[in-house]
Amino acid sequence: MSRYTLTAELGSVTSTRTFEQVNDEGAVFDAINFIMDEAHLQQTGPWAKGKIVLMNSRGKVLQEMAAK
Repeated sequence: MSRYTLTAELGSVTSTRTFEQVNDEGAVFDAINFIMDEAHLQQTGPWAKGKIVLMNSRGKVLQEMAAK
């Protein structure tokens, strides 16, 4: 299992989630599910409106989405 870090930034608010997954593809799908759930719960929060970055354990950016 590899470790991944998902970060959302909106203004001065930063939220981070660290999780493990077998591979990058699985991490992307886990990240999508988490982001969608969190964005639904707080539609003006960092997971809905902020810049979101998914990185692997070596700091390589796998996916990035600009703030809305």
